Order: sequence, then structure tokens, then C-alpha cells
Amino acid sequence: MAMTNAERQKKFREKNIGMKDKNFRLQSIIDLKTHAELERLVLRLNQSKQDVIARAIHELAEKLGCEIDEWEKEQYQ
Repeated sequence: MAMTNAERQKKFREKNIGMKDKNFRLQSIIDLKTHAELERLVLRLNQSKQDVIARAIHELAEKLGCEIDEWEKEQYQ
């Protein structure tokens, strides 16, 4: 018997998302301009949306001086 969409999604999440892999699901609503900018960045940088968002967060954290410290690094390794 074929799996339902819900079963496929559950299987995907179990396989790809969770504490063991240090991955977390991010779900958000963004406006049209932000979506268009994200799509342009994905194309220009030839990276996934996940990579572009992570890069933007890391660069902003560095710019604002709130990078992860040594104690936090140990917690996330």
C-alpha cells in the first residue's frame, strides 16, 4: 500500500531533522519582497535557501559582534 503525504513527510523529518543531526526546522512567513530577495540570492550565489539563510545569519551575527562563544560551541558539537 502506498504511503500518504503525511507519512512521507513524517519519514523525511525523522530522517533529516532532529537533535542527533543538530538540525532544526524553521518555518516562517515572509513578505513578497523578502521572498524575491531570497530567490535572487539563491540564484546569484548558487546555494540552497537553507545555506543562504544560514550565511545571512552568520554574517549579521559577526557584524553585530554576537558570534557564538567557546562555551556555546561546545554545546552544539
